[in-house]
Amino acid sequence: MELKVGQIYKDRNSGAIFAITFVTKCNVSLIYNYGLTQLYCYVYDGNPFLFDKLLAEYPTWQQAVNSEEFKNGKI
Repeated sequence: MELKVGQIYKDRNSGAIFAITFVTKCNVSLIYNYGLTQLYCYVYDGNPFLFDKLLAEYPTWQQAVNSEEFKNGKI
């Protein structure tokens, strides 16, 4: 699984919905549908640590956060 900007996931621990806004080899930035933004610093080895269920993919993070999946948490 490749992490990409514009993907929407459901957090396996909390059930929260988030979109990926920035990805590098060592950083992933997220925005949750309740407004929190978070930056994770780690080396991505292809084994996601909290990226459980991919709900949707959009070309940009802006399109992702304006989507029904993000706003309503629809699966």
